[in-house]
Amino acid sequence: MENNLNVMQPLEKKRYYRVKELAEYMGVSATTIWNLTKNEDAFPKPKKLSENTTVWEIDAVHKYMDKK
Repeated sequence: MENNLNVMQPLEKKRYYRVKELAEYMGVSATTIWNLTKNEDAFPKPKKLSENTTVWEIDAVHKYMDKK
């Protein structure tokens, strides 16, 4: 039996994008993300985790992108 102790596995799959990550994923600026959030009803709604932290669910973003 093979010993895989050196292979690190993530405990949980990442579930959220921060604005910079989302902008990079979509190939747009962070300003565009905020504009889409405000002006496009179909764009996924963000979740506010704290005063300075806003995130978007990765699954919701992928569904939005699949429809585009």
